[in-house]
Amino acid sequence: MISIFRRSRRGIDNEQPGKKSLKIWSCAGTNFTSEFPATNDKEHDFFAIGKLKITTCPYIMAPVMLPQSAEIIRIRVIGNAAASSRSWSLRRIAFADSATTQVSTANINSYGSFVKNEIVDNEKQGYSLFCATMASGDEIWGAIIEYLI
Repeated sequence: MISIFRRSRRGIDNEQPGKKSLKIWSCAGTNFTSEFPATNDKEHDFFAIGKLKITTCPYIMAPVMLPQSAEIIRIRVIGNAAASSRSWSLRRIAFADSATTQVSTANINSYGSFVKNEIVDNEKQGYSLFCATMASGDEIWGAIIEYLI
């Protein structure tokens, strides 16, 4: 039997061929853009390691790129305390007709829950994180998606 060892947050994991292992995708707050970039006021704070400061921009989004067949298990959008009352959602966008489906949602700084685990199909759909009703003083510092592959 072949074993593959890798470092993780928990130390050394013993991966077995054919078994899924936990992976993490993340992005900085600067990956988020506003709904109307020409008129919405936001500030990409590169000196604060890529956080996004909101001034008058109510809706922001960030593209999510995960490997084919990844099984999404947990998501968290991270920001300052002022943004904790705002919501985020992961949405799946069908390439055939641009229909969107909400996959998970929660408040910023909270983990979202799933009705069922989402399996990524990059041939038929794409994913984006959306944050709604953002207000002046809100900050987005980043997002983390945990998945199995």
